[in-house]
Amino acid sequence: DRLGGSPPPLPAEQADFIHTLAARHLDPYLDGVRAAPQAGERLFLPAVRSDYAATHGGAPLPAPDEAVLALYVRHAIGKANSIHCFGELLMGEGRPPVLQPELDAHLRSLAKALAEAIGRDFGTGAGREYRLGGVALDQALLEEAARRHAAELYATQHRLGESLAKANEAGEVGRRAELRRIFGFEC
Repeated sequence: DRLGGSPPPLPAEQADFIHTLAARHLDPYLDGVRAAPQAGERLFLPAVRSDYAATHGGAPLPAPDEAVLALYVRHAIGKANSIHCFGELLMGEGRPPVLQPELDAHLRSLAKALAEAIGRDFGTGAGREYRLGGVALDQALLEEAARRHAAELYATQHRLGESLAKANEAGEVGRRAELRRIFGFEC
């Protein structure tokens, strides 16, 4: 939806199948286990089609390429931002957002790598563009989508932090009342 419209809706089983394959394909790169594809590695889109046919009695993948691409991009941005938009865990505080220069560098790097990966995994190459919702996917659009997702992550973290603070405050009030009831003193 950030990339020019929602992808065509898919039945849950198809979306889960594609998303699982996207995670298995992309996670080694996103987790830093692999830096580059190995020679002879299958391209993502043909692999999804092949694996679907192999597990569905030879039936062709009913999902359009655009839906496969949308799930691929969603997973790449979602996981990369979840990893790189926050710093190291601080006990009692969680993972703080990274500083703006670090965030900007991450988003630029993600957009560049994702644009290259789409070209490779979807067979678009350097001269062909791929579109989602009628909008051409380019590095600038991918960076903007990743930036919006990061802002949503930060907003969600803030909302959850406020809820946790309220719950902690209510718990502390309850703890004090319980100590007063049991031991008869204030703390």
